[in-house]
Amino acid sequence: MRFKLEWVPADAQYVLARQVDEGTFQVKPGARLGGVRIKGLSQPRSLLPDGSPDLTVFAFQLVDTSEAELLKTGETVELALGAGN
Repeated sequence: MRFKLEWVPADAQYVLARQVDEGTFQVKPGARLGGVRIKGLSQPRSLLPDGSPDLTVFAFQLVDTSEAELLKTGETVELALGAGN
């Protein structure tokens, strides 16, 4: 499943990404976003222009904040779901 990186600050604990491909997913141990290890996710309050919730934006929590430098805002990356894909 692909995600477009919307916000990647240096040494970030979280990065924001927009889901490109449709479908549901669950992050499990060993999951990676663009090759970077992640340990969880949340869905921030993001709104569409009409005021409805934007359910395609996710905040991915990185295992190691120093790996944020491997991700670039604007790039599209693959989410590898981890154990039991």
